[in-house]
Amino acid sequence: MTSGARLGFDGRSGGALRLTGLYERAWPLLGLLYATPGDTAAASRFVEALCKTISDGACAVGLGRAPEERPGLVAFRYRDHRSADVPLALPVAGRERLETLGVGSVFELRDDPEFATAPLFRKLLAPLGAEAGPGLGMVLDGVPGRANLWLLVLPARPGWRPAPRDRELLDCLAPHIRESLRLHARVTDASANARALVAAFDHVALGVILMDASRRVSFANRSADEILGVSPSAASPARRAEQRTEALSRLLVDQRSVRRGSLMLRHPEDGRPLQLFFTPFEWPASAGEAGRRYSAALFIGDAKRFTGDPVDVLIELYSLTPSEARLALLLTTGRSVEESASQLGIALSTARSVLKAIFAKTGTRRQADLVRMLLIGPGALRPDPPGPQPRGKRAARRRRRG
Repeated sequence: MTSGARLGFDGRSGGALRLTGLYERAWPLLGLLYATPGDTAAASRFVEALCKTISDGACAVGLGRAPEERPGLVAFRYRDHRSADVPLALPVAGRERLETLGVGSVFELRDDPEFATAPLFRKLLAPLGAEAGPGLGMVLDGVPGRANLWLLVLPARPGWRPAPRDRELLDCLAPHIRESLRLHARVTDASANARALVAAFDHVALGVILMDASRRVSFANRSADEILGVSPSAASPARRAEQRTEALSRLLVDQRSVRRGSLMLRHPEDGRPLQLFFTPFEWPASAGEAGRRYSAALFIGDAKRFTGDPVDVLIELYSLTPSEARLALLLTTGRSVEESASQLGIALSTARSVLKAIFAKTGTRRQADLVRMLLIGPGALRPDPPGPQPRGKRAARRRRRG
């Protein structure tokens, strides 16, 4: 440990532990690093604070490879960034090669007059306020043999040179920056996964409800909200959770103890039959908050509820015409051929002819086989909310003709 990196005791405060030297400079930066993983604004505040902590006259700049579909490099400082398809040519001091440096490595940049004329500096670094000259760098992310992200400390004005204490500060911060980036990636991935799962659940015609350990609703998809009669945008998330729990309690009023298995219930509003399947989750003891918040799942099937009009999916899958797809979808909701013909405004004989064409295209022979195939396939998924429909008798006739 160097003389600048030591812990001391402040005798004036009764022997309390006091940070001195290097750790006194690094401590506020560590607080910013670990404050809010996944928050890019917090990362910007860290870079800004780093500029102020390093000796006066420095400029901290990020440099990274662009995604594969957009080749080139991206440089950024705080919230500003620039991108260009230019070669990566940093003047690394000594015998080190940039491509061989591992994640967390701190390296020096030599004073190279040719660097000021290089495309990397002119197009990316200079517009962000950096000057060509000696500096420091750190590998932030990458795989063996290929780095993807660097932190560069360059002059913000001519004549600045990094001091030994600046290299010492970066060496101290390196493992913490790596760990904060790992946490940031995990939080970002978890958030993206959660959004994708919610979007996927909202396309499922089956009502999906997740409950916590006290049987309060912690999640419900769009179909479940419609079955429970809860508007997904009418209240705050906390109030919406209360409404979902209250509506589910009314639905299960005669089922105080729900165990693993299936139930057939009547909806309290109109008496239509609902199929319920309840299953608890077998979480390990280490699951913690996840196990308490998501303790069990309840799936609700509403056979009489029309789940949408995914006509395009059936047309794409089975080469059905729009009128054939609409008839097939109506049959999956439990309607008979007669009821479907009435709903579509066509003659019964026409509906039967259309059904024969559907059988031929889907490779089925009976209505039960057709319904089973459609219910377990993508045709049973909900579409996105439909846009405004044309009004008037002529538009209605066009929709019936398909």
